[in-house]
Amino acid sequence: MRNNAEGPEGKGLQGNFGLNEATRIDVPGSLNLDEPDMMAQASRAGIGLAYVGEWMVADDIVSGRLVEVLSEWTPSYPGYRLYYPGRQHMAASLRAFVDMAQEVVFRNRAKAS
Repeated sequence: MRNNAEGPEGKGLQGNFGLNEATRIDVPGSLNLDEPDMMAQASRAGIGLAYVGEWMVADDIVSGRLVEVLSEWTPSYPGYRLYYPGRQHMAASLRAFVDMAQEVVFRNRAKAS
């Protein structure tokens, strides 16, 4: 059976899949995407596999529309990190972005639980 698999930048699935060295799995396919929402939509449509954040497809996994694969070989992802210059006063635009990002992360975590 031929599958389409989507990873970051359409390069197939890459990573350390529980082995001692990094492994690249190239899966032949006709669709290459580099946008996570589109990868999730393609998987929902039955086109292939998608390597996306679990929070993006949590409802689909719970409902059975999607099935998680390679979970035992996928490292846990503790969350996003934001690095910015350590200045005494943070720019208002950066403060607004940090606040918005925190709100989105907390909302998605609550939605996934």
